[in-house]
Amino acid sequence: MKITIQQLKILLVGSNLITDRQLEDAINESEKEGVSIEEFLSNSGIITDKQLGQLLANYFQFDYIDLESVNITENVVNLIPELVARNSGVIAFELIDNTLKVGMVNPDDLELQQFIQKHTGYNVQPFF
Repeated sequence: MKITIQQLKILLVGSNLITDRQLEDAINESEKEGVSIEEFLSNSGIITDKQLGQLLANYFQFDYIDLESVNITENVVNLIPELVARNSGVIAFELIDNTLKVGMVNPDDLELQQFIQKHTGYNVQPFF
């Protein structure tokens, strides 16, 4: 899931999280450092990971999960092979009945969701 600078500007400035000037400066600095604007904003403390995650989840119309606030059991996290989890930016964090809740860097990735469903036998509910 990609977001353009213009879309990000609308979200961040429109939400009064940063000013136009702060965003312009952040864009320039992120380019100098060779990192994404999202990574720069979070790493520099201009906004938090949680603020950015919630904004993007709302924008892309996905549920948001703050993984720092969830107690993830080992048996649930191990439902997805570690190699797949690391390479795909995905983590299983809760199993309720027949539904596996999964945090995903790209919750639009239907192929990955289908793989997880086939591998685990559970329905997959993606979260950003």
